[in-house]
Amino acid sequence: MRRASAVAWAAFVIAVVTVVATLHVALGLDVVVVDGNSMLPTLQTGDLVLIAKENPTAISVGDVIVYTYTGSFYGVYLSNAYIIHRVIYIYYNNGVLCFVTKGDNNPLPDPGFPQYCGYVSINGTNVSGVPYWKVVGVVVGGRTPIAIPFIGSLSIALRPPSGPT
Repeated sequence: MRRASAVAWAAFVIAVVTVVATLHVALGLDVVVVDGNSMLPTLQTGDLVLIAKENPTAISVGDVIVYTYTGSFYGVYLSNAYIIHRVIYIYYNNGVLCFVTKGDNNPLPDPGFPQYCGYVSINGTNVSGVPYWKVVGVVVGGRTPIAIPFIGSLSIALRPPSGPT
């Protein structure tokens, strides 16, 4: 019985990988694995999401975007990390289109890039946004992201450890 279940699971994983690869080639979609709890309950660690390149002016408040970040992210240093968060506000700073983002499970918006986007006041708090050129894409599904659960867990388990050992 266990062998049949393992074979069925392997067949399912192969089918998902085939579908994702086909979508990547046919539609130009990229794949990102969710790693963290900042988007709970919408997305969870191990979910696989597809991202589409989008004209930045087509991004709306409520869309879930992926952007790259290097620097201190609430006390944790990140190097060219993908952040998957929801757009909560859009503005221009000196002609630069900026997106204020926040994880659904986070109490505060992301730190942003004040060197490019300056600051804007939201509910009495000064926050900064993400400049349009840091946005990698929009999660397919936009406001209601489509995720393939658990498939990305293998890549998280197999990656080398980070930090002190």
